[in-house]
Amino acid sequence: MPAILLLFFLYIHHYGVNDNKITPTDKFTISGDIKSPITVTMDDIQKYKIIQLNQVVLTNHRGFPKDTIKNVKGVLLKEFLDKVELNVEKPKELGEFYLTFVCSDSFKAVFSWDEILNGETGKNLYIITEKNGQSIRDMDARIMVLVLSDSKIGRRHMNCLEKIIIRRTT
Repeated sequence: MPAILLLFFLYIHHYGVNDNKITPTDKFTISGDIKSPITVTMDDIQKYKIIQLNQVVLTNHRGFPKDTIKNVKGVLLKEFLDKVELNVEKPKELGEFYLTFVCSDSFKAVFSWDEILNGETGKNLYIITEKNGQSIRDMDARIMVLVLSDSKIGRRHMNCLEKIIIRRTT
């Protein structure tokens, strides 16, 4: 029995109790097929218009509630993307671009350029600046991104955004 306990504690020590801990981010980059990359810091985020979003129910992939966050405030992500210059010659080429959002735990979510810049998604895609009374600087899941227009909020709920990569379809 003592040998089994010793092995157990060695395993826990070596692999850790919580290997799924996600690393909070203090900035994210926008790069890819654009004229020049952009770095967005928490200070940059705070300079934009902060919108009161109230309460948000996060759901799982089946649409069942898994969490409720209250006193939510955020900044439209579109505000930052409006500053991006894509490598295009004609406006009709804009529909060929997609964005991959990458978090510090390697979670990815994909959006089309038109979906964000010309659709309802863009009017509901937020960087969260406050939740449950915590400012962005105090959140463990910073930088958090939510899409409030998704029927299952949670499928594209992102914690600890690290980068947005803009690519052109082939």
